[in-house]
Amino acid sequence: MFITVHLEAKKEGLKGLTREELPKLKPLLKQSYLLFPLILLIYLVGTSTKSIAYAAALAIIAAIVVSLFNKEHRITPKRILEALAAGGQGMITVAAACGVAGIIAGIIGVTGLAYLLFNGIVALAGNHVIIALFLTMLCCIILGMGVPTTANYCIMAATCAPILIKMGVPDLAAHFFVFYFGIVADLTPPVALAAYAGAAIAQANPMKTAFTSTKLAIGAFIVPYVFALNPAMLFIDTSAFEVILICITSLVGMFAVSAALQGYFLHNMKWFERIISAVGGLLLIYPGLLTDIVGVCFVGTILVLQFATKRQYKKLA
Repeated sequence: MFITVHLEAKKEGLKGLTREELPKLKPLLKQSYLLFPLILLIYLVGTSTKSIAYAAALAIIAAIVVSLFNKEHRITPKRILEALAAGGQGMITVAAACGVAGIIAGIIGVTGLAYLLFNGIVALAGNHVIIALFLTMLCCIILGMGVPTTANYCIMAATCAPILIKMGVPDLAAHFFVFYFGIVADLTPPVALAAYAGAAIAQANPMKTAFTSTKLAIGAFIVPYVFALNPAMLFIDTSAFEVILICITSLVGMFAVSAALQGYFLHNMKWFERIISAVGGLLLIYPGLLTDIVGVCFVGTILVLQFATKRQYKKLA
């Protein structure tokens, strides 16, 4: 996410605030008590002290209480009504998506279609793990639509994980893989609940937000494959050196793939540079000494080309 957002900002010419424009630290510290509702919410949800709905209710009450100490942002009865109205309007898009997702998930579960899908994956994949991973990814995204996190993992662990374990993927890697893609369903079109919720808050186009979120979170689609194809990243039957090497090559690979998707490295990339960068990045992510060497050559070529044309590009700009 950091790499993708950084490249997008560089591409659009966005820059950080100057020191003069930055807010002063002392006034901010005086208002730091306003963070209490957020901290309370994170604590209650993170420790499972209360249910999510109960934690949210307490956080809302805390926000009202905290606002009483600030004259400028004090929540009056009128502001409470306005907030309720805005919340209801913003909920419409998310509620519709939840309803549709629930219908789809219910149909798949009740009709036994899920069982047929899983048997079909094993039959289609044969002995090819990469095909099984790809098909399992699609099933996880479908079954994870609109499902809360805990229930999401329970569904994935009971249905999708056994497929990968049967294909020879280690248990821990299989569970990480299916859980990742079950959660990724929240930002994958057409039912991207997290993206829709964000779009409602930002008053943006829901589907455009969903596609943009998928583009920005490309790492979430790549890392699970690294877990499954090379479980060393999960400290399974490996050494510290191997883990470090895999992390470095995977990070460079994801940087190259992100650059290809954004069309920007040191400056705007040409179409063939984007292809070379994407292929090189994927080779670095895929485990193996030969693929790493070829991937380094591809990414190194892009780096040389970008450096060679950087001055020319600046003149054109």
